[in-house]
Amino acid sequence: MMSQARRQAELVLTFLTIEAADLTATLPEPVLLRPNTLGGTLAIIGDRSMRGSSAELLLDELWIAASPTLARLGSEGPKPDAALLRLVQYIGPDDDVGPGVPIDARWVRALAEFGGVIDIDQYVKEQESDG
Repeated sequence: MMSQARRQAELVLTFLTIEAADLTATLPEPVLLRPNTLGGTLAIIGDRSMRGSSAELLLDELWIAASPTLARLGSEGPKPDAALLRLVQYIGPDDDVGPGVPIDARWVRALAEFGGVIDIDQYVKEQESDG
């Protein structure tokens, strides 16, 4: 049976006092900048979505997209006021998904530097009927 699992991951950095125009020269591509409702800017990095693949592979791909930005912010750029690593999994009842998601040390180190949070949501979809 084909896996029904779908996973999405993103890294969101919050800059409360820095406007998007001031971040565009600092942050390497690809970073989506949006106004923050509290003021400042949300930087959304590496929004990734995959079907039928592991959470570890998805987080590896997100790391490849996010690591240049994290390195630049860690060494020379403005520090974000908050950081959020978000992973959402939509799984079917027959998907082979373990009870947890391993987060490796590189993510933990990077998020700790910016006072970050890891948010993992998992939703089980109902079996689709064939009729």
